[in-house]
Amino acid sequence: WKKEKTLFSFFIVYLFLLIFYLFYAGFPVYNNFQLGTLERFFIIPYQVFAILLGLGLAYLLQTYTTLFLGNKKQFSTVYSWLVPVFWGILILFPIVPFRKNYTTLSLLKTDRTMEQYADDILRSIPNGAVFGAYQDTTAGAVNYALFVQKKRPDIVYLNYYLLSRPYYRQQIASRYPDIIFPQYKSETPINEYITDFILQNEKYTTVTSDVELPGISGYWVPSGLVYVYYSTIGAIPNRQLILDKNNRLWQTFSDPLSGSLGKFKHLLLSDVLRYYADHAFVIARAYSLVANFDESQKFIIYALNHETNVRVDAYKPYIDQLVDSKQCNPARIGLDTVYNKWGDDF
Repeated sequence: WKKEKTLFSFFIVYLFLLIFYLFYAGFPVYNNFQLGTLERFFIIPYQVFAILLGLGLAYLLQTYTTLFLGNKKQFSTVYSWLVPVFWGILILFPIVPFRKNYTTLSLLKTDRTMEQYADDILRSIPNGAVFGAYQDTTAGAVNYALFVQKKRPDIVYLNYYLLSRPYYRQQIASRYPDIIFPQYKSETPINEYITDFILQNEKYTTVTSDVELPGISGYWVPSGLVYVYYSTIGAIPNRQLILDKNNRLWQTFSDPLSGSLGKFKHLLLSDVLRYYADHAFVIARAYSLVANFDESQKFIIYALNHETNVRVDAYKPYIDQLVDSKQCNPARIGLDTVYNKWGDDF
């Protein structure tokens, strides 16, 4: 540090900035998708660490070389085998992670999980419906299907939470001239505006979303991998008709575990499994409410098999409901499945 003060000062400043950066980028991580997102923030620190590692190895090699060359007679035997071992370790060390990463990443060359996920979403959306994507994974899959593959041109596709921005309303209005936009006021909370937007358009078309939008008054009814909005409870179809429709849709869906996710859970891609699990869990709860525990058990087992995150608390009310209904065998099967999956956290 005495000879290269500028370089030393740079790394000291960088170290302190890195500590601040890690706190800034260290948002809470609750699932694999958030962990995969967080991982990208560390690409630049990894590059700097690689430089420092290289400098450290070069200094170590120089120190050993100077030590042994200065004492050839005393250390000639040790030097003759220590240097080749050092270089051998240095060359072989990256092979293990490279082989592991290549094996898992090469699976993605022909993987079609996202395309199949988009197809299942589009299959769930009624003809001519308005569809809003709230989650990033859904938006990525549907964007590619609609704008690259040109599928389902009948769908009105938008992001509900961008409707507060004038440029976005203009874009949607030019693309879908039949859509009604309520008058927007800057002091209007976004949830109120979205509710008003949905209510005005629901009169003329079906309004759907990939999630039950938080803070929006009304009712969200499952339809495959999406939810259909109803402003009043009286407008909701018969529960059995809804369940039958969902059952037919699920029979047409692809299995996300049939691709690369069946062999390795990539952090970002495995978020697809979470969506299938979430929607299957909703259908399982709906079947249990009509005392159809056979179908309910089928969907709950599907949901548990596709879960990628530890969510014991989410399944506990379902197990309690089975116990209260004196469905001891389904409750036992559900408990066994939860325990086998999350035994350490159960």
